[in-house]
Amino acid sequence: MIEKFSHIEPLHRINPAVAHLNRFGFIWDKENAIDRVFDHISFSFILAGDGFLVRDGLRTDLTAPILMISLPGESKLFRPHSVWMEFFLAYSADQLPALTKTLGKELLGRHLIPIGDIEIIKSMASLIESLSRRDLHNTVPDQLDRIAEAMILAAASDRDLKHVSKQECQVIQFAQYLEANFKHEIDFESLALRLGTSYSSIRKQWSRKFKLSPYAYLMELRMRYADKLLTETYMSIGDIAAECGFQDQRYFSRFFHRMTDSTPSKVRELSRNNNSIK
Repeated sequence: MIEKFSHIEPLHRINPAVAHLNRFGFIWDKENAIDRVFDHISFSFILAGDGFLVRDGLRTDLTAPILMISLPGESKLFRPHSVWMEFFLAYSADQLPALTKTLGKELLGRHLIPIGDIEIIKSMASLIESLSRRDLHNTVPDQLDRIAEAMILAAASDRDLKHVSKQECQVIQFAQYLEANFKHEIDFESLALRLGTSYSSIRKQWSRKFKLSPYAYLMELRMRYADKLLTETYMSIGDIAAECGFQDQRYFSRFFHRMTDSTPSKVRELSRNNNSIK
């Protein structure tokens, strides 16, 4: 059996409100049976092959493509008839409230969901794997968290996801773009149009998922990155300002002070005094 998986939960996140992915990976030729009581949350995307599931004494045949959801405390026995190909996402049990908020109780309670568009799922699995090969710092863990959520939503057909609106998916894409491009100038109106909606619609849906406005969220991403550069590098404050998307160093310093109640110079000095820079 060929397996490839990654653990990312301990890595720093910028957005603590999003469910933190613990691990993920491919199992190319799964052939063994699983008989266990789950202590974590598992999303198993069965991409090819077939098998069966026994849950609560009832046997159900499994035919790809299908998504199998397992929650903490559930007892399940499942196995391929011969082999199947699987991509999995796993979360620790304490992430259930965050996942419930994003995905809804109805989706999590379905246990088995036929996958509507297998090519989208394969593409998103490949994207997750590709991102995981990068330096897993800055916003990469946050991007992986977002893509994992979007992958779960995309796995279900429109019939199964009536409670998850197109607008909610657009908000997820909007947030993903901010997390990936916060260093650059971003035109919110143009970005919303590229996603097939208006910025006013994004803001309306955004407020249901985030405490910060889109602009405040963008600036929070920049400030956290600035703090990282101040404490972990020897870059000049001017270079850090430019790296974080600020064209004016003085404006950057004033904004940093307003957000953190400290100055970039003081943060760097304190970091050096505490021997944070190796």
